[in-house]
Amino acid sequence: MLIQSENTSTSFLTTCITPLCLRAAGLCSALALVASSFATEANESQTMQEVVVYSTLDLRTVDQLAASISVWTSDHAQARNAQHIDQLLGTSPNVNFSGGASRGRFVQIRGVGDIEQFVDPKAYPSVGLMVDGIELNGIFGAGLLFDVEQVEILRGPQGTRLGASALAGSINIISTQPTANTGGFIEVGVGKFASRQSGVAIAGKLSEQISARLAVNQYTSDGYIENQFLNKKDTGKFDEQLAKLNLRWALADDQQLDLTALHIDNNNGYDAFSLDNSRNTTVSDEPGLDTQELLGFALKHTLTLSPTSALHTKITSLHAKLKYAFDEDWVNNDFCGNDNTCSQSQFSSNDSYERDREEYSYDSHLTGEDFVVGVYLQHSNVKLNRAYTFNPFPAADFSSKYGIERQALYGQWTPTLTTRLSASLGVRYELFSDTYSDQNAIISATDDELWSVDAALNFSISPQFGLYALVARGNKAGGVNTDASSNISFATQTAQNELIDRLRYANESLTNLEIGSQAQLFNNTLTSRLSLFYNHRSRPQFETFLLDFPPPEGFLFIGYQDNAQSAESHGVEWQINFEPNSHIALSANLAYIDSSFKHFGIYDFDVFTFVDIVQKEQPRAPTYQYHLQTTVNVSDTVSATLAIEGRDSYQFAYYFDAESGNINLAHASLSYQNEKVSLTFWLRNLLDESYPVQGLYFANDPRNSFFVNDLYTQSGEPRNGGVTFRYDF
Repeated sequence: MLIQSENTSTSFLTTCITPLCLRAAGLCSALALVASSFATEANESQTMQEVVVYSTLDLRTVDQLAASISVWTSDHAQARNAQHIDQLLGTSPNVNFSGGASRGRFVQIRGVGDIEQFVDPKAYPSVGLMVDGIELNGIFGAGLLFDVEQVEILRGPQGTRLGASALAGSINIISTQPTANTGGFIEVGVGKFASRQSGVAIAGKLSEQISARLAVNQYTSDGYIENQFLNKKDTGKFDEQLAKLNLRWALADDQQLDLTALHIDNNNGYDAFSLDNSRNTTVSDEPGLDTQELLGFALKHTLTLSPTSALHTKITSLHAKLKYAFDEDWVNNDFCGNDNTCSQSQFSSNDSYERDREEYSYDSHLTGEDFVVGVYLQHSNVKLNRAYTFNPFPAADFSSKYGIERQALYGQWTPTLTTRLSASLGVRYELFSDTYSDQNAIISATDDELWSVDAALNFSISPQFGLYALVARGNKAGGVNTDASSNISFATQTAQNELIDRLRYANESLTNLEIGSQAQLFNNTLTSRLSLFYNHRSRPQFETFLLDFPPPEGFLFIGYQDNAQSAESHGVEWQINFEPNSHIALSANLAYIDSSFKHFGIYDFDVFTFVDIVQKEQPRAPTYQYHLQTTVNVSDTVSATLAIEGRDSYQFAYYFDAESGNINLAHASLSYQNEKVSLTFWLRNLLDESYPVQGLYFANDPRNSFFVNDLYTQSGEPRNGGVTFRYDF
């Protein structure tokens, strides 16, 4: 049986003929007509700003890159007052995210990516995250966007550069870099839900050889959750603090030292679900939280050996304390007595996960005119302490330790074959080793040898038009299912029989075949990037859950990873930017994907037994996705932006059959800006559309004896708006 959330799935054409799309399309047309009135001005040849991509072993421009990539500049975030990357992910083709936390918790690219995490360690989800050279994989709450120069999203395996930590792709956040000129800005903002934001960034010379940039920001908000039982409006609060220092030291004519220090302290609430799927109201008595406190450093040394060669060395460290907790029953002790007839005694449960994470890495590579060779080492330790209360049963606390050692050799060759044809060949060999131990005397060790390969051809038909072809293969390490291993002895014999072969899961590989084009047309006023891809996953890793009732009155909810037989997807990604004159800018990001996986054994919550899924659509992979934006410069100082984004209905997860329904959103902003001052009025989710960001399926309602499974959803942000003031100095 297919279950859908509040929105219903329809075809693309039917979806667009809705009040949202009609009104948004009308507004876009009106803005375009306003801009066209200025088009009588002479339009000389324009050159769009060349964008340098940092997510490569050797710096290249977007036009030189044989890959599918999206690049956001700081203007994208400012127009929408985006504080976090999850508020912009909908602008990138075939990119999605799952909630289940205060912010987007995991990202999916082309339908590949983790969805949930509880007991099992996930230091390396399928989509990697890097901030100023510091790997923050699995900590997407740290994706804050204050004083950011650009954000890069690469789709497809990034094996040569990142190895096992970027099977599906990667997100790279680059802060504004230090300059010798003294300057900066102050930014303050207010918004709905008692939102407040204040930040400052300042850059300049500390000496003749040293320049630096310091940025500090705080964002607070009550959030959009109202807890009716506690009579509070801040149980889904945001309290996010960011401080980062980037320092550049010219040691000598041929040496440069770059230091990054990053501190993030997020103290957010998490109170998102209710038994009645109320949009933004809850009745829990123990609201959860979602906190990240981290301190990261990156030290990069560059030694120029010749005009075409250099030695780059980077050392990083990360110390992170993460806490994730939630009210598992979603109600309060008075729930069954307040106009609710319960056929089963209610329970009270709170689940809390505290993780202490330490990581150290070393990366050194030599670049030449057409080659890169390097070595990478990483050491990681994660300590988990789980506090689980399940009244009337005794508390079930749990602790574990998880360690990782990564050692890799990699290289890249980029020969110029002809004046129009260039090639790229990359390879990486990685030894991935992990160890695990817990309080139940479960001890495990895993060693994986992982090979990543990519090969590309880039053909320049003319200075304005080029084609590329790419083959890339990435890997993700296997491991032990810690939750299943620790609980198998407490399970019934039937559950043990199923779990015994699922205590470990194998590594997986993803092969990406891709062709694409890039074009600059009409005197360089229009740019286009088009990608067609086919992905094949061998032994794809999926997460699922098992429900068991050991006698006399036991209850086990066990999560684990397992391998399906295979998965496939193919699709198209098209990104267009058009600036016909100085008064208007248009952009369109469009995506299509057809994806599925085959033969995956799951525990079916409706029939209480294991079944084999012969074939199913990959979760979090909407068939179509779009983002359309118009910016009109009404005068030299006033501009208006309108954007609409949407996606097809998609499956929430692997282990149940339920969909999100279609999602269509509109956003707008109006800005005044001169040389020193800018004032931006912004609106997100302009038409206050209701949409889900996470879906769960199980029985959790005492009114039907905890026996009837239902779809429970976490709602996305409702209409939100405010004003932001910025002063540049």
